[in-house]
Amino acid sequence: MMGSSGLRHKARWSLGRRLGVAGLAVVMSTGFVAHVAHAAPLTVVTGNTAGTPSRARLVPPGTGSAQVERMRQAVDGPRLAAADDLPSPCWTNVQITSEAANHAVFAEYGNPLDPGVLRAGTRYSGGSWGFTVCRNPDNWDTVIQAEGPQTLMVAAEVAYPGTNRGLLRARTPYSAIGPWEHFTTINPPWSNKDTWIFSPSAGKYVSVQLDYGSDPRHANTLRARLGSVGPWETFSW
Repeated sequence: MMGSSGLRHKARWSLGRRLGVAGLAVVMSTGFVAHVAHAAPLTVVTGNTAGTPSRARLVPPGTGSAQVERMRQAVDGPRLAAADDLPSPCWTNVQITSEAANHAVFAEYGNPLDPGVLRAGTRYSGGSWGFTVCRNPDNWDTVIQAEGPQTLMVAAEVAYPGTNRGLLRARTPYSAIGPWEHFTTINPPWSNKDTWIFSPSAGKYVSVQLDYGSDPRHANTLRARLGSVGPWETFSW
């Protein structure tokens, strides 16, 4: 029988193989072990399926909208102090897909209970499948904006109580980016590698809530809720 240390090594190797060198380095350095199975059965909400070819477009520095350039500044911080530093890359038309749910993530602007909530698959109309992403390649600091008529920044609702804590919503104007709108991503968009999304404010990885089938309000929503990574915390973009 394989010992606990062997199981940990196998889980880390498997995740690192899927997520690339950067992902493996994080797993090995943090000691996080994948939770490879969940007790509850998977519940899939009808919506846009995964596998759609990426439409992501790289936006050269200085050529984006006011919103994009403000997002770029938010992740750059002091890193441009050195003369040889370059502005962080940004992408538009990014589709975020939950690997476990096999559905693209949608910002539900039309949700009357949680406007702008992010869900893998959708129950409400009037939102957006596309996202704008800016990511600092040095420290992996990332900000995400839901595209569409409202173009609001994605935030982790750290002040929400109980099982709602860490719910991801597109709800912040780009001019008011704060700590809740910052995430850490293991790999950038358009890299052909899976990524994890970590919320420093919540201190948790973002998970798709596939065990909320009896609660349609929260089924397949995204929430920063776990301290380890596994299939439910794996996304492609």
